[in-house]
Amino acid sequence: MGRAMKSGMQQSRAAFSLVEMMVVIVIIGMLATAVAVGVKRYLDNGRTTTAKMEIRKIQDAIDSFEAAKGSYPATLNELVKPTDGGAPFLTGNLQDPWGNSYDLILHANRPNQPYEVVSYGADKVEGGSGMNADISSWDFADAEE
Repeated sequence: MGRAMKSGMQQSRAAFSLVEMMVVIVIIGMLATAVAVGVKRYLDNGRTTTAKMEIRKIQDAIDSFEAAKGSYPATLNELVKPTDGGAPFLTGNLQDPWGNSYDLILHANRPNQPYEVVSYGADKVEGGSGMNADISSWDFADAEE
């Protein structure tokens, strides 16, 4: 009888209790949440950086358009159309990383900055902060001066 009790006790020691399993599952869940938050932040920063690079590329195309034609394009779509038998000033789509169209705003009353290219961020509306903040070509001009 003593031998039977010892083997029964050894078998119960070899298995995990329900409480131990639940503690491990909770810890794994907390770690997975922390990783997911970090990855989302990394992806959001990547979208913002991509939008800034695309706006600079659009600015270059607008400046080339103005040098060739003597005026600024009325819309960004004019940049992707072939010009007089030549190549377009800009290739690719005109959407920001959130799937929204970039906006071209012409400013006749600002000779030093006659146009502005804007992405309205993740929320697709003017204003906002964080990932919803607008990204404007004017932000770059202020930083370069």
